[in-house]
Amino acid sequence: TISALVYLPRVNQIGYTNDDWYLMYSAHAYGPQSFVDIFSIDRPARALVMIPAYTLFGDNPLYYNLSAYSFRVISAWSLLWLLQMLWPRARSATFMVALLFLIYPGFLSQANGIDYQSQMVSLAAAILSIALGVKASMVQNTAWKFFLFLASVLLGWLYLGLVEYFIGFEIVRFASFYLLAYGE
Repeated sequence: TISALVYLPRVNQIGYTNDDWYLMYSAHAYGPQSFVDIFSIDRPARALVMIPAYTLFGDNPLYYNLSAYSFRVISAWSLLWLLQMLWPRARSATFMVALLFLIYPGFLSQANGIDYQSQMVSLAAAILSIALGVKASMVQNTAWKFFLFLASVLLGWLYLGLVEYFIGFEIVRFASFYLLAYGE
């Protein structure tokens, strides 16, 4: 509810901004497959996000902004889960960290749900990937451990394919496994 109060009061008033115009024009005029050409030079995996997004949401910026908000919430829940696995006795502190992460976007384009859709998906995939990897190292069941590690690796590839400059999350992954192995 706190995040909804922060992000959603005027979400229906956010329209196209910056690069949204050419992205939506291209998809409207030439179809969602145009994203393959648009992103082929520097980040081709972005087409894997934008084609289904345009197929679902069309030209309506409201749905992209709600989707970006949803991925932001997934990111915060994943961070909370990760932190509580690493520091199980610090429930209130880990909650506050996740809450601050959720309501403080870290960059000013959170409200630019169309062009930054890939960044929001990548952020959620990165943190969930780390949390799944940590959880995999904690479970005993071999099949479950394999599934969790596989999901972690696939989400890792996804987030780096979408936004390569999120590579810094790999330091968070390393630090998380270090904390798990060597205590609090």
